[in-house]
Amino acid sequence: MMGMTERQKQVYDLIVQRADNGLLMPSHDEICAAVGLKSKAIANHILVALEERGLIARMPRKDRAIELLPTDGVVPVDRETRAMIDALRGDLSASAFVKLCVLFRLQQWNRNHVAT
Repeated sequence: MMGMTERQKQVYDLIVQRADNGLLMPSHDEICAAVGLKSKAIANHILVALEERGLIARMPRKDRAIELLPTDGVVPVDRETRAMIDALRGDLSASAFVKLCVLFRLQQWNRNHVAT
């Protein structure tokens, strides 16, 4: 993962480890304890950065609602798609939100890579 800070990589690795082992995603407090952060705000800032990179999806105001997104060959979501996703976030369950994110990312990839 090029361009990630050391802390972002540590948090991302923690999330991947939790997902690989079938455990609950870490809370902000658990992220702070595992990575040595002093504030939940910093943990949230790191999660926002990972979300902006297209590595994870989160539901607002739901601490453990973190989902890993596929990283192989997937184009980051454009601003229009992000706006639609943000508008729908409050009306969807976490799993439906993640499925919607993946669907939009696949549509974006198809627009950029599949010849018509």
